[in-house]
Order: sequence, then structure tokens, then C-alpha cells
Amino acid sequence: MRKKNILIPLAALMAFIAMALLLMLTVTAVPRSAIRDNAVATIDQIDEDAFHRIPKPIYNVIKPDSFTDCLMCTLVLSVDEDSIVRSAMLNPMHLRSIGNQIADTRQWAHDGRWDYRLTNYGRYWHGYQVPLTALLTVTDYRGIRLVNSILYLIFLIVALTLAWQRCSPAMSIALIVALVLTASPIAAPMSMQYIGCHLIMLAGVIATLIIPLKSGEKLYVGSTLFIIIGAITAFIDFLTLPVITLGVPVAFYVERHGSDKRRFRLFMLLCLAWAFGYGVTWASKWLLAGFFTNVDIIGDAVKTAKYRISGELPSGKGIKASAIFAHYASKITPLRATISMALLVGTTIMLRIAAGSWQRLRDNAWLLAVALLTPAWFCVIVQHSYIHRFFTWRAILVTIFAITAYIVLTVKKENSSWHHATAT
Repeated sequence: MRKKNILIPLAALMAFIAMALLLMLTVTAVPRSAIRDNAVATIDQIDEDAFHRIPKPIYNVIKPDSFTDCLMCTLVLSVDEDSIVRSAMLNPMHLRSIGNQIADTRQWAHDGRWDYRLTNYGRYWHGYQVPLTALLTVTDYRGIRLVNSILYLIFLIVALTLAWQRCSPAMSIALIVALVLTASPIAAPMSMQYIGCHLIMLAGVIATLIIPLKSGEKLYVGSTLFIIIGAITAFIDFLTLPVITLGVPVAFYVERHGSDKRRFRLFMLLCLAWAFGYGVTWASKWLLAGFFTNVDIIGDAVKTAKYRISGELPSGKGIKASAIFAHYASKITPLRATISMALLVGTTIMLRIAAGSWQRLRDNAWLLAVALLTPAWFCVIVQHSYIHRFFTWRAILVTIFAITAYIVLTVKKENSSWHHATAT
């Protein structure tokens, strides 16, 4: 890339971080009186949510994360109106006991009394507060879920329509299969925590598909897009399902804009761009918080990051990564390993027969690298993925999507309507 083209994605990232800071200061300055009634009503509704009445097998698939949804409301209500900058950077919250968090929050929200020390949660941007605060000025949890459902439906229809017309019906079908098998169309709009990554993912798909083909061939265009997608994810997300905002959009971008001989390299470069935007944006919060408040947010963030990766606390306690891997390794019996290997070999043979040549299997092999993004993410963020597996499992959306797309594109005969569709 030319020097001026290298500066474009960097300038875009710096502009986004500046905008993120301004947004957080603005949303924190909103008077709490404007949102308190709806926020308290939302906490009541979270505590009384009827989802648990659904039969357990179905409930386990579609249940929202009530704990985090309540925590998000707690953070919105805990703003110190006499210290806007400090609240925006340190994100104080009322939290006494994780086990009783919802009940404690409900009681505090109603009576306004808190006899315990506030906890700072400044290692995240908490950018979800921007749309959440805006919605709480006019509605409560029921209204928020309705808005989430409408937005999700619009984004989904636009993404699938563009995918079918401008990329490949196979990719569109693969995305539908992945969403259905992870129950995302039901679960995502029902939880304030889940909706963020799902909307970013669909918006990323739409962005990759509206970029003209000639523009998409320029490396700085793709780099800028994925740096910004990573940055938005770091701003909005609670370390929920960040990998889906990378895996699905990058697959569409590479399929549409990558040449046959350069797809894997393009995939790797865009992954690095996303990781750069994600990491720099997250780290910028630590630096800005330290600068404005003189509180060592970096130290707290580094300790937490080490725990999320290794699973071991400075005290020596915690869930060690080695113990987590050993737990899953114990599930691999000789019989299961033999059956899995037989299924893999059998599937490969069937694909080879259906494809007609080994070359066709190799042509779309880059999608298998996309499928590995989720297992790789689980291995890196092993402790977080394990203890929060009741929702982190949804990240297999990427793996299901990529493998389905690989199979359909491989067995389907070359056809202009099933491969690279013409686009404006």
C-alpha cells in the first residue's frame, strides 16, 4: 500500500476513538432522572423474566443473560452526576454479591440506599450505554426487546438479500443455517448483551457487500473496514461473542473481493486488521481512564487479561487453563476418537466424489480457516470461554457457517448464480 493509503485506516481508527470518548462523555451527562423510572422497571422485569418457565432443553438454547443485562442497567444508574468524566472513564457500579446481584440491584434501585463500596469497571468501554441510555429515556425492557427485534430483522433481511444477490446464494444459505442452529434470531433480540455483536456482525456483512468490486480489491479499503469493525466491537461488547463480528463478515469479504490465489492471504490480513482495531480501541480506554483519573486501570486490565488467558489468579487460585484443557481432553475416549476420525474420513471421501476433483476441495479450503476462528478464540480466552460457556458457545455460529459454506460451494457445480454474483 502507498503511504497515504496506510494512513487512511489509522486515521479512521483515531477518529473513531475520539468519537467513542465524546459519546461516553455525552451519554454520561444525561440526567439520571430521565432514565431512572424505565431503568428500575427494566430491572424488575429482568428479575421476573418468564423465560425460565420454558422447558429446559429449549430454555438452555434461547435464554438471555439476565445477570449481564441487569449489570448493564446497574452501570447506567450508577453514574455520579457530579463527576461526569470520572464516571465515563471508571464506570462505577453497585455490586455486593455476584450470586445475589439481581436481587441486590433491585432493592438498591427502589430504595436508593447502598451501604457497600462501589466497584469500578473501567477496563471496558461500555459503549452499549449509548443506545441503552437513549432507549431508557422512552421505554423499558419490553420496549428495548421490541426495538432490538425490529433492528435485527431489518439487518438480517438486508444482509441475506445482498448476500444472495451480490455474493453467492451458498453463502446466504450457510448464514441462515448457522443462525437457525444457534437460535440467534430468537436469543439475540431478547438480551441486551447478545444483540450488540449480532448487529455488528450483520452490519459488517452489509458493509462488505455494498463496497463496489473495484474498491474492494484495494487492500486499504478492506483494512479500514475491518479495523473499524474491530473497534466498534471493542467499544460496544462485553467480551460476549466478539469473534462473530470477524468470522462472518471476513468470509463474505474474501469470497466476494478475493482472487482465487490470494484468498487465504487476504483472510489473514483482514483478521490482523480486525485484531488491531479491537486491541488498540480497548487499550485506548485504559490509557484515557488513567490519564483523566490517575487510577491504574492498565494494571487491573492486565491482571484480568492474564486471568482470562491462563485462568490463574495472582493468589494462585482460579481455574487454570491446564485444568480446563484436561477436563475436555478427558471427554475424548478411544471410541469417540475413532468414530470422529471415521466420520471425518467418510465426509472427505463423499465431498471428493460430489466435487469431482481434489482441486475443488482445495479452492474453498480457506473457509476451513474461518471455521477455526472460534476454536482458536476459545483456546486463547480459555478461562472466560469456559466459565461463561452458557453463552460463549454461540460463537460456534462462525464454525457452522464456514463449514456449511465450504460444503455447499464445493459440491455445487460452477454456476454464475451460485458463485461470484455480479455487483455494482
